[in-house]
Amino acid sequence: MRSAETYDYTLSLDKVAWHWRLGRRTVREMIRDGRLPAVRVGGQLRLCWRDVWRCEAGAMPARRAEDDYRRPLLTKKDVAASLAVSTRSVERLIAQGLPTRKVGQNTRIAPRDLEDWLDRQRET
Repeated sequence: MRSAETYDYTLSLDKVAWHWRLGRRTVREMIRDGRLPAVRVGGQLRLCWRDVWRCEAGAMPARRAEDDYRRPLLTKKDVAASLAVSTRSVERLIAQGLPTRKVGQNTRIAPRDLEDWLDRQRET
């Protein structure tokens, strides 16, 4: 069991579903099959950010950047809309190195990663 000082189990199932832009059922399935650790607190399932980020199959955020990585992840469609391009264009950006996070079979982009990557592209 992990220590309470290191892992703060305060996230609700709804908050994780909102962060990942997935349904509650998908998050429950990940908990049920052991991919996402959770604990019961007062009868409610609670999760911690470090475990959520581990399930995203991306780099673990540096402590100083954790607040940025608590923002909801973006879908390819979200990124396409914000850049006024097609979803296929976003897939090309991913192929060119845009960092992604995988949640199960779903590809997501952290807003911070998108901002940093676009800044680097403008510099070149």
